[in-house]
Amino acid sequence: MKPLTRLNGSAWTKIPFAFVIESIAHIQPRYYSISSSSLSEKQTVHVTAVVENENYPNVDHNVTGVVTNLLLNIAVKQNKTDLALVQHYDLDGPRNKFSHFKLPVHIRRSTFKLPSNPATPIIMIGPGTGIAPFRGFIREKVQQKANGIEKLVGRFI
Repeated sequence: MKPLTRLNGSAWTKIPFAFVIESIAHIQPRYYSISSSSLSEKQTVHVTAVVENENYPNVDHNVTGVVTNLLLNIAVKQNKTDLALVQHYDLDGPRNKFSHFKLPVHIRRSTFKLPSNPATPIIMIGPGTGIAPFRGFIREKVQQKANGIEKLVGRFI
């Protein structure tokens, strides 16, 4: 086996801890479909997700979702409920960075939208996103009706 070498060509006698840490793959971002309507929820974003906790054959532990279990931990702590959690997280984070339930979140613009004419009937077929965007579409249509354009809102099929 060839020894690890530095950029200057000299061999390492020990592997630096920083090298080990930098070599660990980063967690990939988790993308969730927004399930709220910007028309009815102007200051919040809703996400519809399933909290994963699966027991697979030949695996000696439960396989849990990373982000969904984190969100469940936050909901349990915020609502002060007594729910048995499978995965426990330190919600305050390093140096209390997340002590007030602040999460780093990035919202991307979507091209998955309702027709611009509210009277256009729509057929909803799940394109692999689950029910989340359809929940948002329904909330949008309900808010359109509440805003007085009831006769213009198309049918859902």
